[in-house]
Amino acid sequence: MSSNRAMVGTPTAVHDAVRTFLRERGRSVGDISPDDVLTDALGLSSLEVIELLVWIGAPSGVTDVRTVADLCRAVRPVDDVDLDESHRRADARRRRRNP
Repeated sequence: MSSNRAMVGTPTAVHDAVRTFLRERGRSVGDISPDDVLTDALGLSSLEVIELLVWIGAPSGVTDVRTVADLCRAVRPVDDVDLDESHRRADARRRRRNP
């Protein structure tokens, strides 16, 4: 089982990766929408959801992935804007704790 981290990053890439994952397991693949629940709409078992997370290269510790949209958020690359915002929030917390 190889990681496909390089494939993901955008919702379209995540949808394509999910389609590939399903095809490799002999599943028929139709349209995939962000609201599709992985276990219901796509018919994955809970074990297969974990396999998908590993296969797609989601960061370890990701647990609350129910929908395709959740999967997109889990594997979204962090950009400078996200890091800057995270630093601003951390600085604000430190200032509140240590005035």
